[in-house]
Amino acid sequence: MGDPGPCQRRERRLLDGRVAERFVDPAVASTCLAICAADSPRSSGSSDIWPWTFVADPTTLQRTIASVSVYSTPWLRVGVYRCPPDSELWHETNDNIGERPHVVFPGTAVGLVRRGTRLVVTPNDVVFYRPFETYSRSLRDQRGDVSLFIAPSAELLDVPSAPVGQVDAPTYLLARRLARGLRDGAGALPIEETSAELVDRTIAAPVRQSGRRPATRRSRAEIAESAKDLLLARLAQPLSLSGLAAELHVSPFHLTRVFRECTGRTLTAYLHDLRLRAAVERLDEDPGAPLTRVAADLGYCTPSHFTDRFRASFGVAPSQLRNIMEAPLRISS
Repeated sequence: MGDPGPCQRRERRLLDGRVAERFVDPAVASTCLAICAADSPRSSGSSDIWPWTFVADPTTLQRTIASVSVYSTPWLRVGVYRCPPDSELWHETNDNIGERPHVVFPGTAVGLVRRGTRLVVTPNDVVFYRPFETYSRSLRDQRGDVSLFIAPSAELLDVPSAPVGQVDAPTYLLARRLARGLRDGAGALPIEETSAELVDRTIAAPVRQSGRRPATRRSRAEIAESAKDLLLARLAQPLSLSGLAAELHVSPFHLTRVFRECTGRTLTAYLHDLRLRAAVERLDEDPGAPLTRVAADLGYCTPSHFTDRFRASFGVAPSQLRNIMEAPLRISS
């Protein structure tokens, strides 16, 4: 989760018809090459939209470390970050945040250790990074780490003190549409305006920090993060509160209170949000997927139950999702 800061760039040259720059990436303690196709889409003006790919060995160009599709201007950097599951970055302390604060929308679940605290972040969340903040990560999804990041210049944003905030359904869809706009080469104005709107929405209501003692907060947070791991691992399975509580060695009442306090959601709401956002991703990538199969794969007993839940969350039926995702970026959407 992060982007290649400008302080890391070392040189620029042509390589086999492509544009290349050398980076010294402290996260892998080696010189890397960032490669992008010479005909990559660019917006008008001084901003760029380039797909960067980081590889550990600049002579063989074989092992992928991470790739970033970046829209960049002096005041704003927006991109889609991809770290494959076999990357060395899963085993290192990551310090690629750079001089800009970051607002990050996870596309996959990722385990993080931030400021000494273990977190499990999912597409239900937004993650806030201070400039130059370091973190380590652990694998939760076989696709690795895929996330949208928005990084304004430091003087324009003071991120919340809480490391994680909530993302409601309309904001989740808007973030996915922004990622699609980056991929499709949307213009500067819609990308910048949508990015600003997403930042405004997410910093308005971060998860509140408890007033409890630090040791108590850590203990309760550990229960909530472990509960998230269980929900992720059994996304499509029938679950019970008593069963989850027994696995976590706490009472059902304690688990209910702690989870709501730490996440701002009930366990049921968090689980359905995970399922429905997985459905959005699947239907966005495969619009022809049978709803019966999607519903069954995500643990819904009937397609009508799935459709009702989907419509209640996103305001449209699953069959209408494509119209939303393919519409031009507009803040009113």
